[in-house]
Amino acid sequence: MVIVVIHTSLKDEELPEKFEETVSKMLADLMDYPVEVYYCIVNTAARIWHDGNYDPFVYVDVITNNRFNDKTNPKYMNPIMQFFRDFMKLPINRVLAQLHECPLSSLGWHRLAPHYAAEKFFRDATIQH
Repeated sequence: MVIVVIHTSLKDEELPEKFEETVSKMLADLMDYPVEVYYCIVNTAARIWHDGNYDPFVYVDVITNNRFNDKTNPKYMNPIMQFFRDFMKLPINRVLAQLHECPLSSLGWHRLAPHYAAEKFFRDATIQH
C-alpha cells in the first residue's frame, strides 16, 4: 500500500489533467508497485506560506511500508522532486517532499479479488462484529 497525500496552493483547475492518475503511475513505476495499491489524495487551494510569500507550492507526502530508509531514499527523492517540479511547472524551491516509512500494523485496508488483481498485495482486513 502506498498513500500519497498532496497539498498544493494551486486550485483544481490549475492542476494538469489526470493529475492523481499520472502521479500514481509515475510512483508505481518508480517504486515497482502495481498502480492499484496507490491511494492518491489531493488537497487544492491550500494556504501555504513559504519563503516569505504565498507563491504556488506543493507538499507531497509518500507513505508506505518496507521501502524508505537512509540508503534508498535518494533513489526515490530525486525523481519525485524533479517530477513535481516539471509536471506542475513549479520552481524546485516550491516543491517539498517527504517519505514516510510506516509499519503495516499501523494501516488498515481491505484488498481482495475480484476488485484487485495483484494477489501479492491482498489483505483481508474484515472487521468481525
